[in-house]
Amino acid sequence: LVMHADHPLAGAQRLRFADALDWDYVGLPVNSAVQSLMVRAAAEMGRHLQYRMIVTDFEAALRVVRTRLAISVIPVEIAMPRAQAYGLRVVPLDEPWAQREFAICFRGLTAVTPAAQLLLDHLRH
Repeated sequence: LVMHADHPLAGAQRLRFADALDWDYVGLPVNSAVQSLMVRAAAEMGRHLQYRMIVTDFEAALRVVRTRLAISVIPVEIAMPRAQAYGLRVVPLDEPWAQREFAICFRGLTAVTPAAQLLLDHLRH
């Protein structure tokens, strides 16, 4: 969860999603994975997200958060490198759905092109 450093939730070490549902959000397009997870989690609690605006990408969402207009759920790998420069606070969500794992699937090493092999090597390290 990303918010401006002076937001009332910014002092928390971890947050439950339910504790952040009373605030306005900047959202991403409806078909994005993060957006789908958030909408589903809110619905399971019988709640909905309040959107201040919808933007096209994470960078735009961070710029909105920077202006103190809303908070957002953004992957830590994207938010952390910009947090200090933007005056933001990144607070981990204490939710099972907030921890995502990624997998790379392919037919087998003999079927991988040299370019794909380079990508696999890079991602393994």
